Amino acid sequence: MSINNKQKFFYSSGAIANGVKADAFTFFLLFFYSNVIGLTPGLASLAIFIALLVDAFTDPLMGVISDRTKHRLGRRHPYFLLGMIPMSLSYFMLFSIQTSWELSQQLLFLWMLTFTLLTRLGMTIFDVPHRSLGSEMSRSYTERTSIFAAREMLGWMGGLFNAFLAYTIFFKDTPEYMPGTKNPDPWIFYGMTGATIMCISVLITFFGTRQYIQNPIQHTQVFNLKLIFQQILVALKNKSFLIFFFGYLFIAVSWGMGSSLQIYMNTIFGSSNQICWLLILEYMS
Repeated sequence: MSINNKQKFFYSSGAIANGVKADAFTFFLLFFYSNVIGLTPGLASLAIFIALLVDAFTDPLMGVISDRTKHRLGRRHPYFLLGMIPMSLSYFMLFSIQTSWELSQQLLFLWMLTFTLLTRLGMTIFDVPHRSLGSEMSRSYTERTSIFAAREMLGWMGGLFNAFLAYTIFFKDTPEYMPGTKNPDPWIFYGMTGATIMCISVLITFFGTRQYIQNPIQHTQVFNLKLIFQQILVALKNKSFLIFFFGYLFIAVSWGMGSSLQIYMNTIFGSSNQICWLLILEYMS
């Protein structure tokens, strides 16, 4: 059965949730905790690093769990709603913390670490099965390519829309705060809006792709953690895989550092309006 544009949209809309999360975590999270809340940059960076390490193990694990799931809603859709709850709630909690609480550095670190972990875990529970569903919607290589191209485009648009909202609505420049990202008051509303967009995105893709629920499992295997590590070791012995892995790792580290530090440069040299247009131009380039 051929995939039309409407079906592509309903599936791809789920990527908006990841786009919102990725934009917030890449550009705003470190700045918010280190420059607005007052957590030392070292502890804020450590919280992000720990969450990324955990994410590296939970992603493949979630793939195995989803592949072996037997449920009346299929093996992908149950995790859409299951992941939406911790993902959106923890994202909101992450940006709901207030400077007036006067928490210690240890409590600030635990707050950031806990809700960063839970946000990433919720996203993993949703996003890994969602990506897998895209490969099951069609047997055609060309259609699969088109499906994932649409998915990446909507994810990119979700991140751009989140940044646009941030700089044009929540973090407007004021006489007291220039640029507006230094203002502690709007961040809770920024988090609330992002969490709402995430929920809407997941619900649209959940109900819009229900026709693809019945995907029979041809070969169901018993979950085996030992087998997973054995397969990882096999991959690590592959020279081509290692070259690709470490090459992409260095690229990702460079991109991540540049993106995270960009908001600091923008804060020093630009206003919120200038930052907004700069981000739009960068996304379009």
